[in-house]
Amino acid sequence: MSAKKSLFFGFLAALAFHGVVLTILAVARGFQSEWALVQLRGVAEYWHIALYTYALLGLVLGRVIWDSVYRPGDDRIDASKSYLLQKVPAA
Repeated sequence: MSAKKSLFFGFLAALAFHGVVLTILAVARGFQSEWALVQLRGVAEYWHIALYTYALLGLVLGRVIWDSVYRPGDDRIDASKSYLLQKVPAA
């Protein structure tokens, strides 16, 4: 997986994780909407810090996710043994 794909999928995972954390905190706070608005306002004011944090977390999560799915020498992702490629006639 390229670094861009790793960053992209890691970024999505980081955003999803942040959404889950905010949801859990909102439920724990008893659905206080004012508290949630303060959190969103804080993210809006410091968006560049959040972006850098998500990018860094995205790189780490993307790499961890990719390493857990693909291991060099693993036959599960060997293109020569792919079912779809076996059905396509050679050019």
